[in-house]
Amino acid sequence: MTDSRRVSLLERPPDAVVAWVRDAPVTAATFLEQALDLAQRLPAAGHVMNLARDRYAFTVGFVATLAAGKVNVLPPNDKPPVQAGIAETLPEMAVLHDGAEVAPGLQDVDLRSFLVDGALGRRSASTASVMEPTGPETASMNEAAPAWSRSVPALPASVLAAISYTSGSTGNAQAIAKTLGMFRGAVTLYEDAIIPRGARVVATVPAQHMYGLELASLQALWSPVAFTADKPLFPEDVRRSLEGLEAPRVLVTTPLHLRALVDSGLSFPPLQRAVCATAPLGRDLAAAAADCLGAEVLDVYGCSEAGCMATRHADREETWNPLAGLAFETFEDERAVVNAPHMDEPVPLADRLAFGEDGRFRLAGRLGDLINVAGKRGSLGEITRLLLEVPGVDDAAAFLPPTEADNQRPAALYAGSASGAAIRAHLGRSLDAAFIPRPLIQVERLPRTDTSKLPRQELLALYRQNQRQR
Repeated sequence: MTDSRRVSLLERPPDAVVAWVRDAPVTAATFLEQALDLAQRLPAAGHVMNLARDRYAFTVGFVATLAAGKVNVLPPNDKPPVQAGIAETLPEMAVLHDGAEVAPGLQDVDLRSFLVDGALGRRSASTASVMEPTGPETASMNEAAPAWSRSVPALPASVLAAISYTSGSTGNAQAIAKTLGMFRGAVTLYEDAIIPRGARVVATVPAQHMYGLELASLQALWSPVAFTADKPLFPEDVRRSLEGLEAPRVLVTTPLHLRALVDSGLSFPPLQRAVCATAPLGRDLAAAAADCLGAEVLDVYGCSEAGCMATRHADREETWNPLAGLAFETFEDERAVVNAPHMDEPVPLADRLAFGEDGRFRLAGRLGDLINVAGKRGSLGEITRLLLEVPGVDDAAAFLPPTEADNQRPAALYAGSASGAAIRAHLGRSLDAAFIPRPLIQVERLPRTDTSKLPRQELLALYRQNQRQR
């Protein structure tokens, strides 16, 4: 399919605030100046791996890479062996970072000196103080707007913008290619439906993950939204980040982080919305988080390949409401695909979807999580969901341990204070005895990534370690 459209790398007025860095606003004019300056300093390599943990540094690097005619590479984590493995498949690659350990042999650019100590850092401070926002964004375009628009690079929508990677929760991480047009269309799809216009966004998820990338960094390029540079980890960090912003505040996070906020006992500035994704969100946790944060909690269904696809209020809804413009198709063999205006072709989904007459759907398990025990069919996803509902279970995962047997019983790891007997009794009220996990192993914590994903290899390694100790 030929696409003649062009996409501007920034569609915000020059005085619009796109980010907050150390409690100071950074305008679109300053951001663009830094991105274009960095674009001229990038190495000649055609691929640029962006490891920056600071979201502002990451976003400057992301746009600079595109402006320089290069492709962003977003790894599943910043470990040197992962970098080296990707570099073997994508030769001619440089690395942007703000302090990460870089794999030997890779050319790197340290953004800390570039954005803070160098000339751009000094210009950034002065420009930000001069170009404070003067009013509603729709009214801030002035006579300089035409010249400003001409200064913003525009690229074909078909340009390859980024190569990202799945988490590896179902096996090895897989590469995903996204064009600039796909990203631009996603921002339009999410505007107001997920991220309200005018929002100031704090995100606890890394910018390299598609969820964190699209709902914070990219949303601020093409929608009247601003994000904070930090990625708060602990509840007190989240509280401080939110306190440094004026309303309306939006938190982009995961169930793991929501649980920590609820359990912290801290008081948080009221939010307009908390957006949650990457792992199952139980009804009890969603309700507790809504009360703790004084906000609606919007659960998001999506995948790295297709982005965000549907939402629900998990504290009171079981089914999902598809985002406007998306069309799902299901097949007799339980496969499903999604069609979206901004995607080049239908995207196959790993989940089984069961649609109701109202157009909403429920998740009926993943295609690969169906198990057969004693001639009965069950779902690992359903077992995990029920485990997470048990009082005293903070985190859990049901899975099939490696075995040659065809008729396999699930095992489970869980973290929390609940006893094995209490968990089995709770599960017994909803599950056939054949599907109650054995062994059921209590651990200090599950090996989740920054985005709450559970890489299967690390899950199995923890399982084997505990099996040896039993």
